[in-house]
Amino acid sequence: MTQPGIDFRGVIATSILLALGTLTAPAAQANSTFASAFTSRYPASATYSAAGCGNTCHGGSTSTFNSFGRDLRTVTGTDAQRLAAIEGIDSDKEGNSNLVEITKNAQPGWCVTTTTGCDNNGRTPPSISLLDPPPATNQPPVARAGGPYTAAVGAAVTLDGSASTDADGTITAYAWNFGNGTTGSGATPSATYASAGTFTVTLTVTDNGGATNQSATTVTVNANTQPPVARPGGPYAGTVNVAITFSGTASSDADGTIVGYTWDFGDGTTGTGASASHSYAATGNYTVRLTVTDNDGLTHSATTTAQVASGSGLQAPVANAGGPYTGTAGSLVSLNGSASTDADGRIVSFDWAFGDGSGGSGAQLTHAYASAGNYTVTLTVTDDSGLTAKATTTVTITASGGTGEALYVANCLACHGDPWSGSAVDASLSGLKRVAGARSCTIEGAIFGTSVFRNGVPDMVAYGNQQLSTASIDLIAGYLNSRDATGEQRYVAACAGCHGNDARGGRTGEGVQGDGAGEVRDAIREDNAMRYLDCMSDADVQQVATYLKTIPSSGGGSDGESDGGGGGSAGGTLVGALLLLGIWRKRRAIRST
Repeated sequence: MTQPGIDFRGVIATSILLALGTLTAPAAQANSTFASAFTSRYPASATYSAAGCGNTCHGGSTSTFNSFGRDLRTVTGTDAQRLAAIEGIDSDKEGNSNLVEITKNAQPGWCVTTTTGCDNNGRTPPSISLLDPPPATNQPPVARAGGPYTAAVGAAVTLDGSASTDADGTITAYAWNFGNGTTGSGATPSATYASAGTFTVTLTVTDNGGATNQSATTVTVNANTQPPVARPGGPYAGTVNVAITFSGTASSDADGTIVGYTWDFGDGTTGTGASASHSYAATGNYTVRLTVTDNDGLTHSATTTAQVASGSGLQAPVANAGGPYTGTAGSLVSLNGSASTDADGRIVSFDWAFGDGSGGSGAQLTHAYASAGNYTVTLTVTDDSGLTAKATTTVTITASGGTGEALYVANCLACHGDPWSGSAVDASLSGLKRVAGARSCTIEGAIFGTSVFRNGVPDMVAYGNQQLSTASIDLIAGYLNSRDATGEQRYVAACAGCHGNDARGGRTGEGVQGDGAGEVRDAIREDNAMRYLDCMSDADVQQVATYLKTIPSSGGGSDGESDGGGGGSAGGTLVGALLLLGIWRKRRAIRST
């Protein structure tokens, strides 16, 4: 029965309008919140006013995202914290960080499509006049030729242009005109002059932008009139058939250079070179003469002696273990035996006993001691004749800084904070995550590389964590498991870097929400990219799986944002509601059959 005076069509229309108003209100509020956060953080930037909400982080509508909006969705916290978290990255891959683009009134989420590496997240750039910052104008370099220089006729003089600079790039070429008809290149070339006089030298430098600059200096060349001075070293001693090395490197020439060394070994044989080796067939005292010649042909001679005794002709090597050394428990100590020598041959092997029951080989190597104490290290060297020699040294290991907690404080605390105080994912930390429950294999993967971070997490590599030894990493892992860890903490420490903080895909795009312990363990055993996690115990895996079961398998994309991504347009909201209604109806139909 129809009630008089009631317009049901008007009532229905009014209800629909009220529903639409209710659905669209969150999107407007979220957009307004983000706009306020953006303009408050960057008050001098025209980025937001040029692009508006629809293009600052969105791809033309609030249901799509450009590359800046995509990256903004991967971090959590307040709008201001999330903006700060991605300031240092280059979302659109055009060559400038997000902060630089915002500061220069450009768009961090858009780039000119012809730019090498450009990433617009699959969207078409809007018609905005300034997508990328304009390229900086190249400033020319400043050439500095050094000098003035002096030299002698025929003697090489080294010129130095290494003080040349380029304020906005690097110097890529040094071209020299020596003023005598010859040229050279490089920061520190050498020039030789055949006659006396003053020569003007010109240096031209070129930077990486192609700009050039010149600088001139002089070289004053004097006539060479002083003879060289021969210094043959010694006296020398050795045994029959064992080579003695003679050295004339202390010889000098005040106004030129020595160009020739001639040796007379006193037994009817001769040799050449600044250093020369010779063996004697018979015992005796020999007078050895060295004659040196300079670049003007002037010569000088001097003598020394060589006393040769009888012997087997073979000399044992001399071992030198270096040290004494110091270090801390769990940290690598570098041992160096390269100062060992062999007078009549070469050393073919270096064998070390570290004093803690272990050993190693090689001229130089490292070793980590598990506990504090004083250790006696023995080095045994063997030469190419099979003769050996030993030397010992000491290593003092202290406990200071050697505990897991101390190593964590020194290497991890600044980025990851207190492992147990606060949420597992914390945007206020520069490392973004706390790492309670991390095992040795997850720490090693982060430092030295996984399938996602081939060469290790860049910030950990830059911090110097690749210097940590296996023993140190084990101590840190022991500390991170010295208290109970939750399933969420173990997931964040081992899995979130690949699958996202919310397990919905992250960098790999593979969501793992709802996975059971068997699925996790099978993935670790069968997937090459995950086998590095095999140090996780069954109890660890069960805790992770229990946590994953608490995460709904349905929902939006990983790590949503609040600048309109949570509300969306009225049309988008209605579509979502209709989809949910369809799912509910389907389930109802299934249950009724």
